[in-house]
Amino acid sequence: MGDDTLLKRINDAIQAFERGYWPIETDYERRVISLLMEARDELERLMPIILERQRQDAKWGEQNHADEWWHLIMGEEYGELAKALLELHFAYPGATQDHIRKELIETIAVGIAWLECMDRRRMSDG
Repeated sequence: MGDDTLLKRINDAIQAFERGYWPIETDYERRVISLLMEARDELERLMPIILERQRQDAKWGEQNHADEWWHLIMGEEYGELAKALLELHFAYPGATQDHIRKELIETIAVGIAWLECMDRRRMSDG
């Protein structure tokens, strides 16, 4: 199941509750709906990062670099984020909070790619 499908199913369940189609009668059901709401909020925050990881994999394929190379790649991404922050701070034309957000998402996604690579190495070494 795709991540966007999971988010849709969670939203559907929450909307059913909010519209009264899913009457909550027990503490267990209240806890379930509460957990679904928390999961939805978390997925909404993480979805742009998940989509960026998918975009990176589509563009570059599976990346298996040594940690030293990942450190350099991460440094380059962090540099782009720092540049976007400075451009906004010094009011460069076209500098926006959205650009900072985009660079932050890309930086986090590269960090996740690095973790995925580390996990693959551990699994193959194990």
